[in-house]
Amino acid sequence: MSQKTPHNYFCDIVPFTTIPLTREQFFWYTSDRPISPGTLVSVPLFRRTVHGIVLQCRVTKPRKSTSMQLKKITRIIHKNYCTHEQIALASHIAETTFTSLGTVIAQFYTPPTHARIQDTPTISHTHTKNIPPLTKTTTSLCTDILAQEKYTFNLLRDTQETARDALYLHLIHKILTAQKTAQILFLLPEILLAEQIASALRTYFNPDEIVVVHNKIAKGTLWRTHQAIRNNTARIIIGTKKALFQPFAHLRLVIVDEEHDISFKQWDRAPRFDARSVAQTLARIHNCQLVAVSAAPRITKKVPTPLGPEFSSASIHIIDMRAVHFERVKEAQKKKRKKPAPALFSPTLIEAIRSAIARKKQSLLFFNHKGMSAFSLCTDCGALLACPDCDRALVLTAEGHYECFHCTYTTSIFPQCTHCKNMSFRNIGYGTSKIENMLTKLFPTARIVRIDGHSMRATHAATEILKKCEDEKIDIIIGTQMALKDWRNPHLSVVGIIDADALLSIPDISADERLFAFISNATAAVTHKNAENGTVFVQTYKPDYHLFSYTKTLNYTAFRKDTLAERKLLHYPPYWRVIKLIFQHKDKDKANAYATTWHTKITKCNTKNAWRVSDPHTPLLSKRRGLYRYQIIIRIPNKTKDTAPLPETLSILLRATPPRTIIDVDPISIV
Repeated sequence: MSQKTPHNYFCDIVPFTTIPLTREQFFWYTSDRPISPGTLVSVPLFRRTVHGIVLQCRVTKPRKSTSMQLKKITRIIHKNYCTHEQIALASHIAETTFTSLGTVIAQFYTPPTHARIQDTPTISHTHTKNIPPLTKTTTSLCTDILAQEKYTFNLLRDTQETARDALYLHLIHKILTAQKTAQILFLLPEILLAEQIASALRTYFNPDEIVVVHNKIAKGTLWRTHQAIRNNTARIIIGTKKALFQPFAHLRLVIVDEEHDISFKQWDRAPRFDARSVAQTLARIHNCQLVAVSAAPRITKKVPTPLGPEFSSASIHIIDMRAVHFERVKEAQKKKRKKPAPALFSPTLIEAIRSAIARKKQSLLFFNHKGMSAFSLCTDCGALLACPDCDRALVLTAEGHYECFHCTYTTSIFPQCTHCKNMSFRNIGYGTSKIENMLTKLFPTARIVRIDGHSMRATHAATEILKKCEDEKIDIIIGTQMALKDWRNPHLSVVGIIDADALLSIPDISADERLFAFISNATAAVTHKNAENGTVFVQTYKPDYHLFSYTKTLNYTAFRKDTLAERKLLHYPPYWRVIKLIFQHKDKDKANAYATTWHTKITKCNTKNAWRVSDPHTPLLSKRRGLYRYQIIIRIPNKTKDTAPLPETLSILLRATPPRTIIDVDPISIV
């Protein structure tokens, strides 16, 4: 049918859906009036209606549209919803992560909600603290950063207590004072840290100008925050990866705290971007400064600038768990008892926790596995209780059922063995929930809180846990890596890394770097200015491992030098860029065929041997969510100090890969 009403305007619109990378990332629609770029609209797409963003509106017809009957825009939802800078950022993410532009730009969408009466009390405007003074080194750095008029990437290494905090506060204060419309983005890896930093900054700056952005915020609050950032009434924006997608009105500074943290990388779903790299692009687009700080920055070609001398008051103890086990075996032999299982807690760590409780201090125990066990075996046939959709063991939860950590599969409280139909299982190993139960028995009067993926699911869980810790209502914190952060908590006295070997046993190039960062974080967490410094305990069965010679004194410079030499020899980042391709299909043979075919195509395309391609192989997780997986690792020389772009011939080839193919550029793991 011909359209009854003439439409004189033609719009390029990106729908919130996946479009093949081999074609243009927008569709053409008509309108009877002009629409400004960035407007949020509703458009028909095949048999459904979807949201989309207008990229361009013009009077002339698009090419090849003479014989096409274009559909009309259904509804204009919000004018100028996306800024020009947001569209530019979305385009960059889509291009560098090989993701459909519609999938990326959907990340920028915050659902509009109706205003309602606020039940929460108004935050006091009283500023209770004065900004701490800067050291000689940080004064010079602060002056240099403020003097830079264009984008500059400043990578800094925190080496003493509160050095980074004082630098942050002075930068924020001077920028907000000098520019009445300036906005500052404070990017953090975890929700708990974001809430803690927001709570701290409200004591120095106007609370009405501080907002928090992360995935656990209620939709209504998130929409009001979105509008406050757009209208420039929010001047300090604190958040996780989601904060990058906000409509900044006048961004003047981007701060990336805990720069080393792998939580900045979104690896589980598209777009698989690194928030640290996106933050650099965001700062370039707004032509503002970027300051990235960590106690142990990532191993890159750029040398981080230290904020001061090395940790002089750090107390780090490497506990040899072999000696602990031998002592327990000797004791059992004397009393003619059965040989004991390896201990989870050393007597030294238990005594340190008991002493901290007596002094009304807090202890934090890190164990990088949630749940009540590591895996479970059938008591009759010995078969592993595994997820039917993933190549992974099911884990017992505190609620009594078993669940898969890689998909949504959950059993009833009476699961059956798939081989013999037995309903009895032996749970092996530990998780944070089980350790919490063990600590309750060891310290019956202690107040214990658990921080992991289970305990942090609720909307206000982070705020409630943080308040308990600040009010000294918690004695022991047990958690995964989201708990092991520098909280700037003056009550924290003891940090225990229960099983350092579990981190070292991962067959990945970054295993040593992550453990060094964890120990550095733990040391920063217990090193307090004008207060009693704490102690870090690292339990290991390999105390002679070369990494611990660096961690005893936190010698980052020597560790970085030796690690770079090793990576250069092995052709790993930062000297080579890595791309991980994962081909997936419900049929195992078809997944293998995809990988084999594309390995041949990539190899033929590499006529000048510009990159190295591994043979197709099964990854550590060979089946996930019902899809069999085969992967190929591509390594490309990175001869520049910055991140080198990918070869154009390879980029074109990757855009043509089949559906469900995962393209992970600069992955956090290659196993």
